[in-house]
Amino acid sequence: MELTIRTLEPLDYPLLEDFLYHAIFVPPGAAPPPQDVIYKPELSVYIDGFGGRDDFGLLALKGGRAVGAAWARLIQAYGYVDDDTPELAIAVLPGHRNEGIGTALLTSLLALLCERGYGRVSLSVEKANPALHLYQRLGFKTINEKNGDFIMLKEFPPERMADFFNTRAEIYDDHMNVDMALDEFYQAVADLIIPPRPDFHLLDLGCGTGLELERLFENYPDMRVTGIDLAQNMLDKMHKKYPDKRMRLICGSYFNMDLGSSFDIVLATYTLHHFDIATKRELYQRIHAALKPGGFFLFGDFTAPSREQQDLGITKAAQTQQENKLSTSECYHLDMPFTAQTEIALMKDAGFNSIHLTHQWPQASIITARA
Repeated sequence: MELTIRTLEPLDYPLLEDFLYHAIFVPPGAAPPPQDVIYKPELSVYIDGFGGRDDFGLLALKGGRAVGAAWARLIQAYGYVDDDTPELAIAVLPGHRNEGIGTALLTSLLALLCERGYGRVSLSVEKANPALHLYQRLGFKTINEKNGDFIMLKEFPPERMADFFNTRAEIYDDHMNVDMALDEFYQAVADLIIPPRPDFHLLDLGCGTGLELERLFENYPDMRVTGIDLAQNMLDKMHKKYPDKRMRLICGSYFNMDLGSSFDIVLATYTLHHFDIATKRELYQRIHAALKPGGFFLFGDFTAPSREQQDLGITKAAQTQQENKLSTSECYHLDMPFTAQTEIALMKDAGFNSIHLTHQWPQASIITARA
């Protein structure tokens, strides 16, 4: 019978109780635990309330019957690493093991998590569990040992920036609006922009699908926009959203093109946290030069809550580049957010004045500055 793998749907969620039970490793010759063991808090955390925005799962079917499942969620369970790393669970029903179902499920789940923007995923496995070899084969590495279990971690290699966003263009708006709940952020951006005239010229760096422009177009329908982004699929969606607006959309890197000197406003939202200090310092100088005298720069992005977190992110990005032998001449999707104070210092060095930290959330900030 042909194997089919599909996304877990709400009607499938009750099946996770059975699959969680079958995910428990029972050594050869040992008696299986009672069925109600899955209701213990340390196990029920894998399935209780499944279906949230950070829950992902797949179901394997043969002949229309569910024979396996793999799912992941942000929980503090046996394989916990940190609050940003999902933990996965996987089970194949007895009688259907050693048929490649586990490999197919796990491979598909890893691809789904990578597509959704997660950088890594963890799991817990007993040393004697034969599934350990599957996890090792798919690139999981042991990072800790606890009570006879291995905690394993799978790091996803960084993608080229253009590939990352081209692949995720269809889900990008939902991710930003729903998963990240950025309505307050985008409203704050719109409220801060007071243009010098109705047909002002705005440069949008890393414009993506133009989420940050929606409220601005409502307020200023005659504004002119030059948008630059590496991902053509994102620009295509932006063009469909605003087909009658005065826009010039350019697919390319804003590091490699002449930005000119004719803009009233430069906008950069959720795009600059991928770059190191030297790269950003030079870019801020070019942004300053791209603005008319007295022009307005708005930065809105991830920011580190402390200098320690900033330095940790920079170090981790450098290690990732080295371990994966990434070319320094290409742009990869690596995160290294700086503190708001570092961003302000870089803007001052570039010649900006009237710099204000207008909004700050636990992991994001909005900063405005004048040329």
